[in-house]
Amino acid sequence: MHCKTCFLSLKALILILPLILSAKLFSAEKEYYFYNPEVKIGSEAYFNPISMSLNGGFDILRNGAHDKRLTSQPYQNGFKYTMKSVLNPISTIEQIGWKEFMEQEFPNFQLSREKLNFMPNLPIHTIGEGMRFAKVSEWYDCHNYPYPKTLGLLTSISYQILNESMEQGEPKRRRTDPVADVCFYNNLGFVLFSINPVKRFFSETFVINDWSLQPMYNPMNDNIENAGEQYSGKYRFSNNYSVFCYWGMDFLAGVSKHLTNDYSLSLGAGQVVNKIDTQYINGEYVAIVSTIDPAFGVFYDYKNSLLASSHFSFNKDKFNMKVNIYPGFLSFADIKPGMYSKFSYKDGEVKEVLIGMSIDKLPVGLIFGDSVLN
Repeated sequence: MHCKTCFLSLKALILILPLILSAKLFSAEKEYYFYNPEVKIGSEAYFNPISMSLNGGFDILRNGAHDKRLTSQPYQNGFKYTMKSVLNPISTIEQIGWKEFMEQEFPNFQLSREKLNFMPNLPIHTIGEGMRFAKVSEWYDCHNYPYPKTLGLLTSISYQILNESMEQGEPKRRRTDPVADVCFYNNLGFVLFSINPVKRFFSETFVINDWSLQPMYNPMNDNIENAGEQYSGKYRFSNNYSVFCYWGMDFLAGVSKHLTNDYSLSLGAGQVVNKIDTQYINGEYVAIVSTIDPAFGVFYDYKNSLLASSHFSFNKDKFNMKVNIYPGFLSFADIKPGMYSKFSYKDGEVKEVLIGMSIDKLPVGLIFGDSVLN
């Protein structure tokens, strides 16, 4: 009953949180912790509310189990049941029981596949989404929009609802996953990253940034490709080296070498979630991680703005290679193109060859080639 009491105010919190944050109950400084308007190249130049929303809203489509076609998404059904879930958190949780909910969405020691939903919640939904909320609020402020925190919060909530709607899919039943993500972990991130000492820690000590992808549309098959949220973190332990991590669907860790003139080269190894299935277990649609593959990545950045990355994942049957080159790494006159390519080899034959291009002033690029429809 204690857990139930804690969640009774969630519905009201969702409605009043924009007022709390925009009312500046936390101290406000004219200081940017995460958005760097002076950096005109790389992921920093590509960042804006639209590209942020596309990466966040369509993030789930890259998990290997969802149809990636833009016009094939069950938008209406997904939105309907996602909103039913987040606006009625108590009754949604009671469908499966508080014990089952707590074991799925909060840290536990069972570590069975159906109890691992909690693992991305703090790093992605609290730290990652909290930082992105602070960063887009700073973007709005830098571009002289009124009420930047309120706009930042509305932007963050809207794309998170879109992503949860994509994840909902066809099932006509409420799920508890968006209750945990939207009502608890995301809101915790919004609150924490409205506090200046928290922002200072994550921008000066353990330096994190948004290294999300470059969304691209394939007119040949209606696929959305290369959309997704990714984050970087660095903790400097010497003049030239930092501990490095990269997380989202990919979870890599390694080291970053600080080069001359504020450039850095980072190497990371770990695992990537290449497929998440949804199974109906104990009255609940549960996301089950079914394919986790070894992965390796190389990253090149300028002042923590990602310029280029190469990512490799593999298992005994499949090899994937992805390359992202962000606008500004290459430039022609005033045009700063970005590029993305993917090569996939499985069961002895080539499955995917994709090549795409973006421009820093456009939030979505075009990509062509054969790709998997999932």
